[in-house]
Amino acid sequence: MPCLKKAPPEFTGLAAARRRALLRTGAALACLSALPAWAQADEAQPETSPEMGVETGAGMKAEMSVETGPDRPPATPAAEMAGRVEAGASTPESTENRPSDARQSESQESESALPESALPESPAQPASTATLAELRTRREADGSLLLTARVRFALAPALEQALLKGVPLHFMAEAVVLRSRWYWRDRRLAARQCYWRLAYLPLMRRWRVLISSQPLAGVEAPRSETTTARLFDTLDEALDAVQRVSHWRIMNAAHFEPGRRHTLRFRYLLQDEGLPRPLQAAERIEVQRDMDLTPEGAA
Repeated sequence: MPCLKKAPPEFTGLAAARRRALLRTGAALACLSALPAWAQADEAQPETSPEMGVETGAGMKAEMSVETGPDRPPATPAAEMAGRVEAGASTPESTENRPSDARQSESQESESALPESALPESPAQPASTATLAELRTRREADGSLLLTARVRFALAPALEQALLKGVPLHFMAEAVVLRSRWYWRDRRLAARQCYWRLAYLPLMRRWRVLISSQPLAGVEAPRSETTTARLFDTLDEALDAVQRVSHWRIMNAAHFEPGRRHTLRFRYLLQDEGLPRPLQAAERIEVQRDMDLTPEGAA
């Protein structure tokens, strides 16, 4: 029996290349056979120049026409199957190609179709728990207008826990004196503010209240010439000092114009500055009152 020798590597590589070339040629022929007859005829024709009426090849003229209706040659079964597949896979027109008016109308219809319970609701602001227990004014012999006010409220448990953990609370009282004008908005004659900072000292186990005419929120070291500090043993005593203002000088009553109406607008609130976001929605402490300062209604 003859001995079979292994072929050299170069012949093996050449045979593999030939096999791959034959496979590629067969795939191309299979794709060409699937085309319709009129497309195969177009593929067999020589290329024509892009201009109409220019002779190409052996004296032939290129004509640009589209065959439709009965003049179009019948399609092959493969072409019919491809057309059915394309018709079945057709998708609706994308929203990007639609006009903006159509997209807006569709979005409005979808919004109107949603139930009211599914629409997002704006967070409701909590009602104020503060009440104004006292508000009165007094004129001194030198013409000074003094204000005395008292506010009542109770801190929410979340605010008390924040105080015990070292978060201070800031309060503000504002008094504005206005003179009415029939031809324009009321004129502001005077505006005064008073600020409180309530904090707990864990080392001393006492409560400290700072009183100042300058804002205290966000200030680490307030100025000593405009700030007064007081210490209290209990939270109730500290809150009593924060909730009232006595003999607060607003302005000189000599600036009042006889025969004109003057109004005092008082406002007291808990400031949100320095408070974490969850505590800002825990409780709202705010009260406002207008008081007539004309001679008939003055105290």
